[in-house]
Amino acid sequence: MGLVRLERTKESFQDKISNQTAGSQHGIMMTIENFESFCMEKHGKANIIPDMKQFTEIEDVFDVLQAWINWNDSLSPSSVKIYFSRLKKYLHYMGIKLNDQDIKNELDFKHHVQEELYGLTLEDIQKIFKQLSYKNRVQFMCQMSGLMRIGEVVQIKKKNLILNHENIIVKIPASITKGKKARTTFFSKEASIMLRPRLRGLSDEDLVFGTHSEKYYAKQNSEQSLRRVLAKVGLDMRYESTDRFYINTHSFRAYGITKMSRHDPNFAKKLAGQKGYLLQYDRISDGEKLLSKTFTLDGIPATLPYAWITKIFGICSQIQMWYNPLDKDEAITRMVRFKNIIYDDAKNNRITSELYKRADDTENAIRKDSARLYEVIVNCTVVGDTRKLLKENVKTFKKHLKRYGGHFSVVSAKQAAMLLEGFGKKITFDRGSCAILYSFASADMLEIPDGIPLGINMDSKGPIIFDIGKRTNYNIAVIGKSGSGKSFTVKILLNRLLKKFPDSYVYVIDPMGEYSRIADYFGGMDVLYLKDEKDRLGLDPFVLLDPLDAADILAEITNAPDDVKRQFQTYCGQAKTFEEFFKLTPKKYKDTLINLKKGPLSRIISGKPKLNTGIRR
Repeated sequence: MGLVRLERTKESFQDKISNQTAGSQHGIMMTIENFESFCMEKHGKANIIPDMKQFTEIEDVFDVLQAWINWNDSLSPSSVKIYFSRLKKYLHYMGIKLNDQDIKNELDFKHHVQEELYGLTLEDIQKIFKQLSYKNRVQFMCQMSGLMRIGEVVQIKKKNLILNHENIIVKIPASITKGKKARTTFFSKEASIMLRPRLRGLSDEDLVFGTHSEKYYAKQNSEQSLRRVLAKVGLDMRYESTDRFYINTHSFRAYGITKMSRHDPNFAKKLAGQKGYLLQYDRISDGEKLLSKTFTLDGIPATLPYAWITKIFGICSQIQMWYNPLDKDEAITRMVRFKNIIYDDAKNNRITSELYKRADDTENAIRKDSARLYEVIVNCTVVGDTRKLLKENVKTFKKHLKRYGGHFSVVSAKQAAMLLEGFGKKITFDRGSCAILYSFASADMLEIPDGIPLGINMDSKGPIIFDIGKRTNYNIAVIGKSGSGKSFTVKILLNRLLKKFPDSYVYVIDPMGEYSRIADYFGGMDVLYLKDEKDRLGLDPFVLLDPLDAADILAEITNAPDDVKRQFQTYCGQAKTFEEFFKLTPKKYKDTLINLKKGPLSRIISGKPKLNTGIRR
């Protein structure tokens, strides 16, 4: 029995694309119906593809397609190109194969009119929210703060939310993202508060916002609900060139991206799931439209005063800095390369000779781990309401720079990237040279959302919001002379940490008994204290921690060499207490631990914990 050749038809093509999403299928079939409507109007029948296949000249096929493109003159240029891309696939399936070069030569598409995108304002949002239903209001609040696409929002299920935090965390599965790559975002505190009542009646598999299991129909329902409200509040404006609405479901995400990118463009990219085209989502409202010019630091004199950057604060509108610590090998390579470049000139030039010596000293310090190099970008932005005012402000900026030192340059073609993405001249600083930038680094310490406010930088008046979780080393030292406020600072730190993370455990080792008197105030703290020399704190690392972590801590406390540390790691798994670990440790390694066993530090590890356990809330 021979093979039967199946005829390709519109119905078989529809079967072929049945694995695509409902939205994709709908768009393709809508395009085919559009082409058939054109054929019926111009040629008297819907299906002219068999006739097109009989054309002897490919130009005749392109004449039909050009007439169809012109017939769709009411559509936007981008829509026509999307329609053509879909129709091309259908024609290819039906046996009409088009060459890309022929398409380029034979077909003319309207040029895309690049209109200025409307920037949603807070006043617009307030008007819209007053008319929206509770469910839709929460949906758009979550979309704004989570920077989610509308297609992602309507497909999120309750099981994708982590609810045991003040800010609800969203684990967006790869299956519903545009790029098929999973990511994590979070809703703002306000959005989280509004959302929680809605979640109470939902099961894990229920959609949180979606009105239909198919993304296409859920998106359409959401868009239609919004359009009814826009018409009611008088915000249903349309673009002249495309007839599309100024405000749509996508506008709320664009608003969130705009606000987030003002603080940190890279963080906005990560939350929004973008790679490199964030600028098209940055909608500038009329109130934000200022002319600006951004300068990048490309040179500094040999000597500048400590906190030099604070002098620049008053002569520009914004300063942005990016630090990139160089690893040891890269830092040494750069210093060696620099020395090689100036070596010949250093033989005859005193200034270059001194520069060579400093480079050599820096290289040696890096090798000894007593110095480190950083790649730093410093960009300063000057703004003005008008071109004339911007020109005057730039002139003032340059004039003051002559007095303060430092050389800045402008890259005209990269102004947007300099302002929003950190493009600029990379200068290599050692740790000591970074002192000229210190005050700005403190003023720019806005580590949100998990940071806690510590105070105000007295030089720049900028807030200091500190997130200990961003450090690779969690240790903090509070140092100062008597009466400078060390204890006060620590108490503020503890109080605000507990308010930020109420489920945290805080242990205070308090030889003077100072914190035991105020533990009630903190409302969630265990205070460990020593009444006399016979008391023991009972902080046994093997009781409190994983055995491997306990072994690492003991090695760190005792400054144990690497070979001893490895032995600690070998025996730690068999011990449940420090006493057991000490007995298991070979005799030649016991000397390393003897101070913890019999010395002053033994008071910390041995015994039972002295905890104000009744204080815990």
